[in-house]
Amino acid sequence: MIDLHIIDNDEDILRFIDDPSLNIRVDHDEIKALIAVERDKPLVVVLRYELREQQTAEYIALLNAASPDSKIILIAPELTDREVIDCLVSGAQGYLQFADLARFFKKAIKVIQQGEAWVSRRIISLMLEKLQGPVTRCNSGSFT
Repeated sequence: MIDLHIIDNDEDILRFIDDPSLNIRVDHDEIKALIAVERDKPLVVVLRYELREQQTAEYIALLNAASPDSKIILIAPELTDREVIDCLVSGAQGYLQFADLARFFKKAIKVIQQGEAWVSRRIISLMLEKLQGPVTRCNSGSFT
């Protein structure tokens, strides 16, 4: 049984989940959810972006600090690349658009459970570019 904690301001995410192998808890209040995640240490936390909107990345960092081993999947409408990357850098392991929830939720859970990320290849490419930054040339054994 996989412990899954859904943080959602309504029941929209829950209605797409029909998996008896999941032990599901739902919280509508982000403070109560943070306390529960810290206490219960669920394997997967599913977070709805609309709950915190522009403060979602900061909230993900709080969730990650409260339960570092929990895997966080962000559910949202179509976000900008910058918003997705900010959430991933803050500790989310996946991003799933709400429109794709019914089609890909089970697969995303499986992938996340195996320690992989659930993000598009385009986002991975952008993150690699950001991490690599400007190229530093090596000259005579020293960096310039």
